[in-house]
Amino acid sequence: MPTLNISLPDSLKGYIEKRVLDGGFSTASEFIRSLVRDDQQRNAQKDLEAALVEGMRGEFGDWSQEDVEAMKHEVRKQMKSRKSK
Repeated sequence: MPTLNISLPDSLKGYIEKRVLDGGFSTASEFIRSLVRDDQQRNAQKDLEAALVEGMRGEFGDWSQEDVEAMKHEVRKQMKSRKSK
């Protein structure tokens, strides 16, 4: 696996080491990989939401942020309902 070297201030290095020692992660690398995966998911979600809003504008007119949040809530509710079946 390729490697990547980064420089961190002592406070961040200490935080990472504490997270590893607390047992949440086996290694510092595992913790960093988890952070990167979380960031990838957040960006993918943001891109998806932007595409959905853009698509809705064309067909249904402008949507407010409240409309988008209500739609997200409804979709999550339906997804949770499907998972429980």
